[in-house]
Amino acid sequence: MTVLADNRHERDDRLEAAVASLRDIATELRIGILVTRESPQSFTVAVSPLVPFGMTREMDETVDI
Repeated sequence: MTVLADNRHERDDRLEAAVASLRDIATELRIGILVTRESPQSFTVAVSPLVPFGMTREMDETVDI
């Protein structure tokens, strides 16, 4: 799911809600949740087999190498 926010308070509230909405699915599948920052205002939140069960991990795609 995509989360868009214009300020920090909005971002934190929306990301918390997105993670909470995926928690039951992640538990059922026994996998974790991945939060990916696409830009300063855009995030993707998804269940992911790359994240251990019971964990939420963050990844920043905005970093230039």
